[in-house]
Amino acid sequence: ENGRAVGTGETIDIPCGLVIAAIGYRADPIEGAPYDADKGIIPNKDGRVSPGLYAVGWIKRGPTGVISSNRPDGEIVAQQIREDTGGQGDLEKAGRERLQAILRERQQRWVSFADWRRLEAMEEAAAETDAPRSKFLTVSEMLEALDGAGRESADD
Repeated sequence: ENGRAVGTGETIDIPCGLVIAAIGYRADPIEGAPYDADKGIIPNKDGRVSPGLYAVGWIKRGPTGVISSNRPDGEIVAQQIREDTGGQGDLEKAGRERLQAILRERQQRWVSFADWRRLEAMEEAAAETDAPRSKFLTVSEMLEALDGAGRESADD
C-alpha cells in the first residue's frame, strides 16, 4: 500500500549452507539533513541534497537494489562533488592527514583500516561451528569492541 514490507505470516524453509544477514531495511534520519519519514530517504535530486551534502544507496532511493546498484550511485556523486568543488585534481587534495585533523578538531570518532582489520579478526574469532565469522550488528557494538569493552580481539 505505501511501499513498506509487511509480513504475510507465510514462511518457506530453504535448505542451505550459508545465510547472509542484511541488517536493516530502512535508513534512519541523519542529524542536520532533511528526511522523508514515509519513504525513509533523504530527499535529493539525483543524489544532490544541498550544497556539500549528497546521498547514495538506500538513503537516496529507499530499500531497493543491491551493492552493485550502489556503486553507480557513488560514481555519480563522486562526479557531482568534483563538479561542485571546481574539479580540483588529486594533487590539490589535502589528503587523509587533513581529514583526520578535521575529525580530531571536531572530536569525531572514525574507524581506520587497522581498526577494521581488528574488527575482522574479532568477528572471525567469535565464529561458531562452521561459520566464517560472527558479524557485529551495530556501530556502537563495533566501537565498544575497539575500545576494549566488547569482544576480545584475536590479537589480545
